[in-house]
Amino acid sequence: MMEPRPPLRKRVTRAITVLVAGIFMWVLIPDYIGVLVSGKIQSSAILNPEFVFVVGAVIIGLQVAEALTEGARPSIPIQSAVSLLIAYYLWAATNGGSLSFSSNGTQVGLWFEPLVLLVMLPSLWTAVRTPLSFLVMRKTTATRQTSSKLPTQLPSQLRSPGGV
Repeated sequence: MMEPRPPLRKRVTRAITVLVAGIFMWVLIPDYIGVLVSGKIQSSAILNPEFVFVVGAVIIGLQVAEALTEGARPSIPIQSAVSLLIAYYLWAATNGGSLSFSSNGTQVGLWFEPLVLLVMLPSLWTAVRTPLSFLVMRKTTATRQTSSKLPTQLPSQLRSPGGV
């Protein structure tokens, strides 16, 4: 998690790439899908353009902040927050895995909660894994630093030459 910090130019380039990709992925495409299915789906957060724009903008902003702070400690809680927010976005956009379609007086309900949970699993895992791996890495680094300060001579070499 805490690799050497990349140069500023690389972080800014990554932030710009994340910004452009995020606008398409979290705002434009969901908004377009919401417009296409607005008359067919009865209740979903993706039908609310305000939800799509606000939550999409927060996700994009956090992803850009994560790209700019890459290799620094603030990137760890930012990455966890992004992962949790993406999981929430997926859950809310699919109405928790339960959608109802209606067309010409016919109504069909789809229940796919296990699939939604399976899709959310990588985001939730990242939200837990990131801080834990940082803590493990920090403990490992502290152990290495402590062990490097120990004497390098064996106990038999520390004895006096005249014997015991």
